Amino acid sequence: MAKKKNPIDPSGEFIKVLEKQRKEMEKIAKPFLEYPKRMEKIVKPFLDYQQRTEKMSKPILEYHQKLLEE
Repeated sequence: MAKKKNPIDPSGEFIKVLEKQRKEMEKIAKPFLEYPKRMEKIVKPFLDYQQRTEKMSKPILEYHQKLLEE
């Protein structure tokens, strides 16, 4: 009986293929998963500006509302 030098383990090969596919899927999905973080970074200055202007304009609007009620 002759022994094989490199016996192929089918389950080991299958696991290697699955691991390779997982890495490829992660590579493809990475930009989609990072998109919300990038958008938050871009939009945050605008939201901060909006909040600051609302705080500054609130007393003015309240004063005008008070004048209209009189």
